[in-house]
Amino acid sequence: MVGAFGVFDSLTSDANNLLGGHRFAAAAVVTAAAVTLCWRRRWPVAVAALSAVAHALANAPVQLMLSLGSAGYHERSGARVAGVTLFAVGLHATALTGETNPSGVRSLLYALISFGGAAVAGALLRRYTDAAACRESALARERERSVVQARSQERARIAREMHDVVAHRVTLIVVEAGALEASAGRGEAWTVSAARRIRATGRTALEELRQIIGVLAPAGRDAAPLAPQPGLGAIGTLVESFRGAAMPVTFAVTGQRRSLPPTAERTTFRVVQEALTNVLKHAGGAQADVRLDFRKDSLAVRVTNTACGGAAGTTAFPAGGAGLEGIKERVALLGGRFTAHGLPDGGFEVSALIPFDEVPWDSRSPSESE
Repeated sequence: MVGAFGVFDSLTSDANNLLGGHRFAAAAVVTAAAVTLCWRRRWPVAVAALSAVAHALANAPVQLMLSLGSAGYHERSGARVAGVTLFAVGLHATALTGETNPSGVRSLLYALISFGGAAVAGALLRRYTDAAACRESALARERERSVVQARSQERARIAREMHDVVAHRVTLIVVEAGALEASAGRGEAWTVSAARRIRATGRTALEELRQIIGVLAPAGRDAAPLAPQPGLGAIGTLVESFRGAAMPVTFAVTGQRRSLPPTAERTTFRVVQEALTNVLKHAGGAQADVRLDFRKDSLAVRVTNTACGGAAGTTAFPAGGAGLEGIKERVALLGGRFTAHGLPDGGFEVSALIPFDEVPWDSRSPSESE
């Protein structure tokens, strides 16, 4: 299209050029130069120089400005772009007749402004597209980092859930099995009751693991049914499960009961679960005490145990060390505080302060007992 316009301009324009009145020769020169525009991306400076020659011979300013703009965009060397621009202005000045008259001066100024402006516009456009590409690349890297971080956080969350389920349930199973082995002579009824508790605990562990692993199921596959997550109402049942494992536990709730957000309720349950599991694993024969204190704007959770009672038949468990750290992170995410430390009498204390909303607690309150 630029070539066609240049041919029409060379055939109809009376502008100064080196071919003078040879309009058909000028049209042929413009046509040949227009063909070279196909290689302006590969050899931008050379094509701009040929267009400058064609303009001097046959008057093709639009074609020359396009080639100079392309040179400014595709050529990385500013010196070469400036050189070909000055070359084009020089040839334009050579083609002028009567350089001393005002029209010749105006024509030279036109060449300086239009040709130089085309080259500068091309260079600015290249800088803009390069900056846009850099921004897009930076955004892509940031998105990739966000995806990696999200995956890492999700893996950590699933690992914490797996630890909570496995550490608690398997500990109960091992303790029950150890008691069953050590008390084989206590009668058939007691043995059947212990076996029933082991089976119930194992089934619950499998159900909870299935719920967690169901999150990882590929799209399109049937995921595990999502049961309600444990909250405040499940703490009483949790305490009873430890009592069933022959661990003395007292449980009390004080203050005006309130309802926590689901995440806070689940975290409260995990704090109590982790603390009691550690007592069962590492302080066999100790007595534990669980207390929930509902305050004005927070729930204080405190789980303490006496020194290890050294009960016979207790089983040694490996100490992973990740459980309390995971609970601490859970509480911190809620804006609460968490501490775990030894007591002067040889016992241990786990406490957490969890903020909550001022909403009356529902009827699913945990049972109290001393």
